[in-house]
Amino acid sequence: MLKKRTSPYRRRHEQRANPAIPFQMRRSFLFLCAFVLFYLEPLRLGPLNVASYWKLGGLAIAFYLYAFSADFSAPPRTAFWGAAFAIAGLINISLWESPIETLTYSIKFLYIPAILVILMGLHRKHGLTVSLLLGHATFIAAFATLSTIPFHLGLLEPMTDAGYDLSLFGLEGKGFSGIFFSSHGASIVLGTAS
Repeated sequence: MLKKRTSPYRRRHEQRANPAIPFQMRRSFLFLCAFVLFYLEPLRLGPLNVASYWKLGGLAIAFYLYAFSADFSAPPRTAFWGAAFAIAGLINISLWESPIETLTYSIKFLYIPAILVILMGLHRKHGLTVSLLLGHATFIAAFATLSTIPFHLGLLEPMTDAGYDLSLFGLEGKGFSGIFFSSHGASIVLGTAS
């Protein structure tokens, strides 16, 4: 009887006690980096806040990956019209009064079409499946929900004082914002995540 040969990769893989540990560590590191990034978003560096810088960097990477890929094609219509809407937001009277703020709002509108283009490009390149995309959506929902724990336990305070003023309803204090810029954004994200 012949002995079955196994590849060196398979032997190393079988020798590991728990092969899921590196994946979990990678996810935990990603979770921590995203938490720090979102927590520091309101800080201002020069004329813009941190949020605008990382979104501009993400848009530049998305444009580079999409425009210089080997199988370049026109973006999906929804991404095109989303980008057109964001660019049209630049053309108003506030561009002359406060150009940085107008640019910041346009960037906020532009990153949703950019995410769509990135997902379409990744699907085209790697053949993303529905189950993989649902796994990423679950991770993002867990991130949004778990990121509120340090704020509820009183370990951290939000970087901004942008919570909704509850005195309008006869209550004292501010509405919960957590790592998000405002209570409005926090309620939308947490409502969607749950």
